[in-house]
Amino acid sequence: MLRLLGTGPAHTTQDSYKIEDLDRYIARLYEQADISMAEMARRRSLSAGARHSAITIAASQKQSLPIDPFMVMATRDDIIEHAVYFLLKAMALFGLIMLCVSVSPLLKTHLD
Repeated sequence: MLRLLGTGPAHTTQDSYKIEDLDRYIARLYEQADISMAEMARRRSLSAGARHSAITIAASQKQSLPIDPFMVMATRDDIIEHAVYFLLKAMALFGLIMLCVSVSPLLKTHLD
């Protein structure tokens, strides 16, 4: 969804991301949530071992990774923000089309 809306980390292929891009995206989300970089580093270092073992196990057994509640909340906010912007652009385009069609002479002759 993030890729579709043009937000989120930069992706290399359809299903893969560079670790540096993911780290930059996570840092941006922590910054937007007004969480200091020191607190972000502390939180990430506490879960680094568990994250690495979960990635290793999930890759070998084709399982899904554990979910980080902060990332779910932050990415959901990012999706909503960009989806609303996209929706407003679509509504403006629809309104412009309706405005152009409503004053069309062809429409008036069809209805008479």
